[in-house]
Amino acid sequence: MNEVEQNEIKFKIIEDFKQYAKDKLEPNVIGEAVKRIASSSNDKYYTTGDVQGIVFFLLFSLEVNIDKKSFSGKAGGLTSPGFAWMEGYVYTEDLGKVYSDTVSFEFNASPVYFSLLFFDSHSHLLGHFQSAAISTISGIGGGSGSWS
Repeated sequence: MNEVEQNEIKFKIIEDFKQYAKDKLEPNVIGEAVKRIASSSNDKYYTTGDVQGIVFFLLFSLEVNIDKKSFSGKAGGLTSPGFAWMEGYVYTEDLGKVYSDTVSFEFNASPVYFSLLFFDSHSHLLGHFQSAAISTISGIGGGSGSWS
């Protein structure tokens, strides 16, 4: 994925997040999350994963290539059932905080891209995953998850 494609996906992630979070989070929390997503100072870490959509919920699995840390999450939302394979990057200012403080996440899925936004217990954005995807899943939602 080239830089133009990455920026297009980042813009889509921001727009989808603002729409999804509008009535769920305080405006200042949304604004701070948007700044973090858009930040060019974020480090990026190559990551792969998959998603399994099972009737009423989805199971997420990611692995960061640099240290083999794994994310496991379970989410609900308005989605189609199916499967997705993802390849992209986790973007964050502090990967250690993503690993230690993630308690929830928001996802956005389309047939060609996936995003996951990782939040701490105070709904502050810790980092996000954006990827190209091969997917039969479309939709948006959220859930809980952690890294190990």
